[in-house]
Amino acid sequence: MHHDGVLTFCPTGRYISAMARGRKPEGPKGPYPNRIAGLRAEKGFTQASLAAAMSASGSPIERGYVQKLESGKHQLSDDMLERLCQALACEPWEIVPQRYRLSDADVEALTIHRRLLLADPARRERWIETGEDALKAVEKP
Repeated sequence: MHHDGVLTFCPTGRYISAMARGRKPEGPKGPYPNRIAGLRAEKGFTQASLAAAMSASGSPIERGYVQKLESGKHQLSDDMLERLCQALACEPWEIVPQRYRLSDADVEALTIHRRLLLADPARRERWIETGEDALKAVEKP
């Protein structure tokens, strides 16, 4: 999926940000909020447990730092975004969809796409067949 040259899909199944391609980043203090608190709660993490999970992939992180990331008091760097994604088992666009100029419908479509990529082959085949049947029903005159 391509959106104004801002989001790029790579073969590993990850979406690469504009920052990774050399463009100036925007942070949560910018024109959009992040979704860290919602995803954290959805995945069953407390701020302290999320900080511990993020610390596993780099230098130690305190609970207060997670709180400041959630509130937008700290800039969300690409490194920190990657650590959040690893800890929360999600994609960057799920945390800051506005950075990628994604609407809620785009986020939903990409989430479904990601689930398809990660599903076991038998389940993936059933989902694809169901989707194809739904498309046929919609396309009938």
